[in-house]
Amino acid sequence: MKLEYSRINYILTGLFLLIFPSNAYFIFGNIGKIFCLTFGSSIIFLSLFKFIYLGDKKTLKILIGGFLFLLMFIYISYVQDQYTFTPLIITFSIVNYFLFICGFLINKFEINEFKINNKLMFLFSLFTIISCYYFYNSFVFLSVDSVRGFGFDNLNAVGVAYSNTQLALIFLFFLQRKNNLFMKLMLISSLVCTLVIILITESRGPFIFLILTTLIIYYKRIINLIFNFKKLFFFLIIILSVFYFVQNSSLISNKLVSFNNRLISLFSIFTSNQFDDASSLERIEIQLDFFANYHKMFLGKYQYKPYPHNQFIEIFMRWGVFGIPILIISLKSIINALRFKKNHDSNLLSLKSLVMILFVYCYLQSFTSLSLDNNRILWMGFGLFMYNYTKQSPKMLN
Repeated sequence: MKLEYSRINYILTGLFLLIFPSNAYFIFGNIGKIFCLTFGSSIIFLSLFKFIYLGDKKTLKILIGGFLFLLMFIYISYVQDQYTFTPLIITFSIVNYFLFICGFLINKFEINEFKINNKLMFLFSLFTIISCYYFYNSFVFLSVDSVRGFGFDNLNAVGVAYSNTQLALIFLFFLQRKNNLFMKLMLISSLVCTLVIILITESRGPFIFLILTTLIIYYKRIINLIFNFKKLFFFLIIILSVFYFVQNSSLISNKLVSFNNRLISLFSIFTSNQFDDASSLERIEIQLDFFANYHKMFLGKYQYKPYPHNQFIEIFMRWGVFGIPILIISLKSIINALRFKKNHDSNLLSLKSLVMILFVYCYLQSFTSLSLDNNRILWMGFGLFMYNYTKQSPKMLN
């Protein structure tokens, strides 16, 4: 079964909007953030909605079974008086349920290299560059170059870095395709802008997992780049240009020093056992509480509030033994995603490949930051890779 060219671009647009809310906030305010979340998830689901009716018994089983699990999880949060029993988090859970279904539906389609509308790529790049410009200016205006706070109640450093890392992976994915010179320059500019934003947030996890994800997905291309002198020269020119910009921006220079200090503080925990990093210490304390009291969490933790910055621990703290099916799906999904990558390494230009790349990053990120409610692409990846895919030879979609 094939996906039409226009439908794929609708899904791609929805995926971009789903990741873009933090950036949209700097251009359009909270309205832009809410619009991206609502319209992004809606356009993905509506693009795939008709395929639910064409589904087999397995589709119906996933649809009903997933909904029953959703109701059960909401009920557990109510019975256990958890902070997750709020209208906002319940809404996020419903969105994640639909994204899970969408991932499952995408798995049914052929693995084709798909064409991307050049106007879409241009708009994605343009809006990203504009949002990063507003973001950068807000820091300069607020003079917050020595702290991680943004001066905005609706944003946090990790969330902004997390979103921009996913955007960086999307633009890197687009760069693998055959584009004209103008489009390549737009994509490279967008990629550089997102990296600057990640640096400004001083968020270590997104930066580290961006590097790990890039190495996992593109390690063969990176090796080829080293031995391709023309491409290597072009790459070095970009690096030198960015370095020149950094040297002439006091904000970026200060952030680079601060970011480096935070990395040293993080690694000092492993090298010298010095627990002077407040962020890491908070995570360790929550996780130690779990290991000391997990036997009391048959139905999840009573009055569960702080999320433990670890996907597996969060699943058990929230849902107890009823979260075990999600743990199984999680492990199966990441194994199948890596198998998919291995078997399609020569052609990573399909819609499934793009979701796989984002999923691998979100999966790694889930062990240090973000709650399950906010890690939306994680749930789409669960749906896409929970079953073994049928190995297909890549085909060009006309």
